[in-house]
Amino acid sequence: MYNVVFVYTAKAGGYEGVVTRISWPTKEDFQKDFAEWSQEIKEKQRVLEEGVSQERAIELVEQTPKACRTAATFQELGKFIEALN
Repeated sequence: MYNVVFVYTAKAGGYEGVVTRISWPTKEDFQKDFAEWSQEIKEKQRVLEEGVSQERAIELVEQTPKACRTAATFQELGKFIEALN
């Protein structure tokens, strides 16, 4: 597996600073898929590290600051409340 770790940017609103990971079968698969992502998505997430071990990817995700996770939660909660109205 080819592991890629992303971090959300300020353009992602409350998700800024949240670290995520996605695995592809190969580097070539990642490059093909990434080339097809919209510019908007690429502006909201940037590659933090690629080609890392699963252990390293998990380590990076676990380093997401609690304040960033909390802000993302509030952003989603706001969407949920808005949908109720």
